[in-house]
Amino acid sequence: MKIHGKILALTISTLTLLLTACQPAVNAGAEANKVPVPVHAVPVRLFTPQSGERYSASLTASRQITLSFRLAGFVESIYGGESHRLEPGDLIPKGTVLAVLRPKDYEIQILQAKGQFDSARKNIEVAREQVTEAEAAFTRADLAWKRANSLYESRAFTAPDWEAARAQRDIAEAQLRAARSQVEASTGQQDTAAAMVSTADLAKADTVITAPYTARLLQRNIEAGSLVAPGQPAFMLADTSVIKAVFGVPDSAVIALKRSGHVPLSVESIQRQVSGVITSIAAAADPATRLFAIEASIPNPDGNLRPGMIATVSLRSAGTPTPVAVVPLSAIVRSKEEAGGFSLMVVHANRVRSQAVTLGATFADQIAVAGVQPGELVIVSGASLLSEGELVEVIQ
Repeated sequence: MKIHGKILALTISTLTLLLTACQPAVNAGAEANKVPVPVHAVPVRLFTPQSGERYSASLTASRQITLSFRLAGFVESIYGGESHRLEPGDLIPKGTVLAVLRPKDYEIQILQAKGQFDSARKNIEVAREQVTEAEAAFTRADLAWKRANSLYESRAFTAPDWEAARAQRDIAEAQLRAARSQVEASTGQQDTAAAMVSTADLAKADTVITAPYTARLLQRNIEAGSLVAPGQPAFMLADTSVIKAVFGVPDSAVIALKRSGHVPLSVESIQRQVSGVITSIAAAADPATRLFAIEASIPNPDGNLRPGMIATVSLRSAGTPTPVAVVPLSAIVRSKEEAGGFSLMVVHANRVRSQAVTLGATFADQIAVAGVQPGELVIVSGASLLSEGELVEVIQ
């Protein structure tokens, strides 16, 4: 039994030594047969950023106005009629009649006011004739009273006759005053009627809406035949011959800006670079945003710039910009060693190596990094799924 136990122990020891000796060869064979993971990698490159800051600006019309009727009425006609319906975007020349209310309603008011004016004028003529007659009657009565008074003092006239002469004079004087008052009253009526005629003429003039300057139609709110109320918005016009760019800058940037200074703008929607002239700089910052509102005017002769578009303002600063190393944003992964840190998966001799980096400013889809050298290959897709030292194959 002891002999058999020794033989079994010797056999196990021999097998163990043989397995141990074969393991490196097995691992080497597995490593040699491992398939490289295909990856897409790009080299780290140098990028020279533009010096200064960029701000978002909103484009607005240089002038904008909402037109409405001062009075109520039915819309009789609209510019263009049936042949060309007036629509937003149409160019409206200065002085164009945009819409007309039914004028008959106000023509009747004019006729009524003129009738009252003519009546007051006739009343004045009649009153003046009455004044002339009253003045003549008063003159006769006054002379008769003066003669009666002289005779009464010489006791050649009785008291009843003297009283009658005086009463006749007083009546004539009262009639003269009444006639003159009638002239004044009729003159007042004529003035009132004249004011009514002017008001009616003005009302008729207000039945027409005209364009105060050449502009683009932004909005139309009425139709022919509709009933409009006083002050109801009818048209909204905008002068787009000059466009304003409105943007906000912090106090660190506003000190470098001056009125009449030029600022470059980029309008991405039409792929165009334009230059604006600063026309307004806010005296105080907005309490909510702490930004200073800036307005710049941009000539727009071709009308390609439209209110509501977004532009980018580039304000350059002094000094020469320094080139920085940049990589695509998709290459950045969270660091597995440092909480809150970032790293890149760098390819070296077809092996993956995690390299900690410090992030900088972004430039479109690129980001500045520190910790790698220009020319090094970094994996830009699926980097977070790879392990340190993993075998890879770079594909284009």
